[in-house]
Amino acid sequence: MGLKLWIDDIRPAPEGWHLAKTNTEAIRILDTMEVDEVSIDHDVSHQIMMEGPCGSIVSRPYPCGETFEATARFLALFLRRRAESDYAGPRMNITIHTANPEGGRKIAQILRVRGINLHVALGKPCNRLEGGV
Repeated sequence: MGLKLWIDDIRPAPEGWHLAKTNTEAIRILDTMEVDEVSIDHDVSHQIMMEGPCGSIVSRPYPCGETFEATARFLALFLRRRAESDYAGPRMNITIHTANPEGGRKIAQILRVRGINLHVALGKPCNRLEGGV
C-alpha cells in the first residue's frame, strides 16, 4: 500500500496523509515513492512576517504567482508513461482541493489522463488569490 500525498503550502494534511509544501518536495516524493492517492492545491503563497497587534510578529500567507501546476504536469507525465507501460496496478485517486475555481480547472485540464480517478473539491479560501484573507 502506497503513500497518500497532500500537496498544499498552507492547509495541514489530514491524518494519515504525507504533506508536501512545495513543488520540489511533491515532485521528489512522486518520483521516489509509491503514491496511491494525491490531493493537490493550486495556489502557492509565501509566508511573510509582519507586525501584529501590540507589536507582536505574526506569520501569514501572502499570494504569489507560483502554483502547483508544475507538480500536476509532472504527475500527468508520470501517469501517461505508466498507462503506456505494462503496469496493471490500481487507478490513482486524485483530488483537487483548491478554493480557486479557475486554478482548479487548470489543474483538472492538466490531469485529464487515462488511469486516474479525478475529483475537484473547492475548499475554504486560504489567501487573497483564492478570495479569502
